Amino acid sequence: MLVNLSTAPQALEDDKGADNFMKAEDFETLTEGLRLPAILSDRGGRLIASNPAARVSFGELPAGTLVHLRFRSPELRQAAESVFLTAHAQACDYHVRVPSERWFRVEVTPLMDGEAPDRCFMLFQDVSESRKIDQM
Repeated sequence: MLVNLSTAPQALEDDKGADNFMKAEDFETLTEGLRLPAILSDRGGRLIASNPAARVSFGELPAGTLVHLRFRSPELRQAAESVFLTAHAQACDYHVRVPSERWFRVEVTPLMDGEAPDRCFMLFQDVSESRKIDQM
């Protein structure tokens, strides 16, 4: 699924005044009611914003943090890189061991700014219960 925000009636600029199209506050407003953790990152892999569910699930997520260093998942990094190279959504699994073992299915979706992805949207679905049942 591609999300093209460049055709919105009014383009949005990022917090630093660059030509990016979505502010962190806009992302937070759009995702604050989601029960699933959601993260917005830029082409360089830096975290732009997260919703409350992401902060509850993963702790503080300061803007500017490199997503691959924060989550330490080669699969998540590869999915995000692939989104920017192909402009196609990707999915991967993310495994958290501490403080309690949990598994997430992560959907990584490109946010298009014209012809190329400018940012990506990561949505984490907790599939821990399914994994536990499968292991039995």
